[in-house]
Amino acid sequence: MKKLIYLAAIASALLVGGCSDDDSEAVIIVDPEVEASSSKVLFDEKGGTKTVYVGTNCDEWNFVCDDEWLSVARNGNELTLKADPNTKADKQDAVIYITAYLNDVVDATYSNRADTRIDVRQLGTTSVADLSAGGTSNCYMAHTGTDYKFSATVKGNGKSDGNSRYIETCGLNIEGIGYADLVWEATFDGDKTRSCRIIDGAPFYNDGYIYFSTGNVEGNALIAARTNSGEILWSWHIWVSNEPVTLSEFNGVSWMDRNLGALNNEPGDMNNRGMFYQWGRKDPFLPSAVEYMEVGANNIPAANVLNNQVGEGSGRWAYTGVKAKKASHAPGNIPASILIPTTYLLPFSTFSDWYITTPDTEDQPASYLWGGDSTGMKTIFDPCPAGYMVPANGAFATTLTNSSKYVDLKAQWSAGENHGRYWTDGNGQFFPFTGLLTTTNTPLTYCGAMGTYWTAACVELAAGSSRRLYMNDNFVNYNAGARVYGASVRCVKEK
Repeated sequence: MKKLIYLAAIASALLVGGCSDDDSEAVIIVDPEVEASSSKVLFDEKGGTKTVYVGTNCDEWNFVCDDEWLSVARNGNELTLKADPNTKADKQDAVIYITAYLNDVVDATYSNRADTRIDVRQLGTTSVADLSAGGTSNCYMAHTGTDYKFSATVKGNGKSDGNSRYIETCGLNIEGIGYADLVWEATFDGDKTRSCRIIDGAPFYNDGYIYFSTGNVEGNALIAARTNSGEILWSWHIWVSNEPVTLSEFNGVSWMDRNLGALNNEPGDMNNRGMFYQWGRKDPFLPSAVEYMEVGANNIPAANVLNNQVGEGSGRWAYTGVKAKKASHAPGNIPASILIPTTYLLPFSTFSDWYITTPDTEDQPASYLWGGDSTGMKTIFDPCPAGYMVPANGAFATTLTNSSKYVDLKAQWSAGENHGRYWTDGNGQFFPFTGLLTTTNTPLTYCGAMGTYWTAACVELAAGSSRRLYMNDNFVNYNAGARVYGASVRCVKEK
């Protein structure tokens, strides 16, 4: 559950009259208001106790809860909710109705009354799905209207990769969790009010697991494990899509049918974009918030609108203004990036990397944060769901080792159409032109005109670069790109 913050009394007085001739006091009309610190509370099947705070500008308030399984007690402005263990298979729900009055009695028009409610759910013994049962990861795929849990005891897939040196410095286990927190939730449409219905209520941590429920809207979210002081220990991407992911085979690789975080792969539909990733980071950034539009090969500002949705989350997006720290050796800026998953890290200098920011070190070019050149090894920073990984060098039917060259792949792809291309000589899938996140003051660029897709391959002869597929209406290249950029990921089945 989110860390509870005591609600200050609501002060929304409106001055509607002035001083009279006899200098009497102004007339003040106050609208009654009441608010709870949590409008939705979730218990696991073991039950327990939770506290909700009530803030109001009224003289008095009371509550009613008629559900026998939930015990509710008031102490001042606090409500203590207690649930015994639920031995039934199914979940159970309750509602706490809160009414506040400006005066001790309600007038005939109810004009001095304010109401709110707290929806409470307790999970049953079999009503919650364990997303980590088949393996832990940094991303979990989910459906709407479902109760979930996942293990919060290890980072990523919990396996040592021997490359980043982060593990030997910071360890694989997650310890010291105080509470779970919804950092952000977002969906792909212009109606920002829908972004608060992806995660239903506040997630909570208990006995090594984070519990949460999904709402009635598909989209993406980020849930973090925090210390009692609020520091993020680790965070997980929740990818809520009701359309099942399918696979296609090509070049010895099983490819997902859509971008990581996308709701479909329909050409021209903004739901096909998915998330952006700085190379080597596990946490996603949001794509453009507006529909695709006709841009040709142009970079039109109207198509590149930053999506700053957080819904009911506690986070805030920062795409500009924050530079990576100076780092010459592994694990570089990894520990800092974990603390700030919604911050797009700019280069420390003109050298375009967020991880190790000085080029004159052997750690910098050989940075296998996503599994290396062609090893096919998934790491704890891989952003794909359990069982999937970022494609290795060679997955796009070509392999490069010399950083000064690129391969022209245009003959393998269809002509540009509907803001993307089909991989006609590959798996036949559509790859949308999602654009690119860069280091300028207007970081989102070329949405609808350019597509960039990361592989796991670093470029050892070009420090600060990694392999990517790079396309627009005129060309398709396999080349090297600066790791600081935010690009798309098309996950493949883990080997």
